[in-house]
Amino acid sequence: MRRGHITCSTCVAEMGQECQWCRAPEATTTRCRAMEHFLAALAVPCSFNHKGCAAMVPYGEREAHEAACAHSPCYCPIRGCSSSPYSGVSLVEHLERKHPEIGRTRVDRTTLSPLRMCHGEPARLVYLAGDDRDRAVFLLAVDRSEAPRGWSLWMVRLKAEEEEEEDKGELRYKIMVAANGGVLSLVGETESVGRLTAPDRARSVLFVPGAMLDAPPEAEGLLVFVELK
Repeated sequence: MRRGHITCSTCVAEMGQECQWCRAPEATTTRCRAMEHFLAALAVPCSFNHKGCAAMVPYGEREAHEAACAHSPCYCPIRGCSSSPYSGVSLVEHLERKHPEIGRTRVDRTTLSPLRMCHGEPARLVYLAGDDRDRAVFLLAVDRSEAPRGWSLWMVRLKAEEEEEEDKGELRYKIMVAANGGVLSLVGETESVGRLTAPDRARSVLFVPGAMLDAPPEAEGLLVFVELK
């Protein structure tokens, strides 16, 4: 940098503290703002152009663009989804197209509503009664574990493409299961998810051991109570 060459701090650290052009020591580095602005103005293709994105974006905005790009790899929270990862559609659209078998349940706000998860059912879409746009607000996902044997349940809040600012407020949920010896419950709040750009790792999970249930869930399914408020 001091001799007119451009060596960023990362390259100096990796290449032995010397300029790669003249080999003079580069004990210190300073930002070359002219070059930063030059690079930021260059238009580059999106990394997901092979998936169908035709956008040419400024270099400095590439990371932000790709984080929101509709063609980036997206993941389904339903365990064993054969289409995951996928691209080009939102999570809501993916669920509608690839998982039409998923059941729907409508609940009243602030009311603990029962629903029965049948054996083999991977998830349930939960709607709020009175929503004239008739869209699901949560996906209740289920994973069955063999060791230890039991059911894991968690909520994913869904974000519709047309979601407006007033729809982004807090919406808390409660999952409850009555079992031998008491009641198991989970209360939480999640941000709306339009697309999962990484495999889903739920921050909060309600695990129901099979040994705590009156009857094997395979017989009649698992009775779950859900509340949204």
